[in-house]
Amino acid sequence: MMKRKKNLVEDSTTLIGLSDHPDQTYGSMEACAAAQEDKNVFSDGVTRIDFVLVWEESVNPLKSAESDELSSGSSRDTHRKWRTEFLSKLQTAGLHLETKEVVQGKTKTTYALLSAPWNVLCYYAEEISIRVPLQVVTTPISNWSERILEKLHIPNIMAQDVPNLPPDYYTCQFRTNKLERY
Repeated sequence: MMKRKKNLVEDSTTLIGLSDHPDQTYGSMEACAAAQEDKNVFSDGVTRIDFVLVWEESVNPLKSAESDELSSGSSRDTHRKWRTEFLSKLQTAGLHLETKEVVQGKTKTTYALLSAPWNVLCYYAEEISIRVPLQVVTTPISNWSERILEKLHIPNIMAQDVPNLPPDYYTCQFRTNKLERY
């Protein structure tokens, strides 16, 4: 067993210090938490981001014109058409959408930020019959096959000893009108 030197700086305050520039370092936990809070919302500062879609496109007009001629121009247009149709269907379904574009050199990266409002989440939870917990099961869980194997003195190769077993719940299908019961 090797002994390690004690660090003078506590690990909980500094994760990785790569440089003095806050935007180019992973830095301390406080700086990461503050920066993370600002980045996880839409530009309105309130709506939280649930999902991000990202795609890249070439911005060089000469290169794109040449590649369009080679691929008969249909591939790029087809992808653009599918993408706009997909994003419009997401908005029709009730999701909030915000797009941000970043141009770096010859590529344009587009970020589509998506947020699902509570009423949309409730609607689709009912639609797919998601099961939600109602109450903790208080009766002990018995495994009948384990008891039979034990009586026959046969080792149970499927036995699992799980520490801190999570509680088991009675569940039912999600319904918005029964929300206070969950």
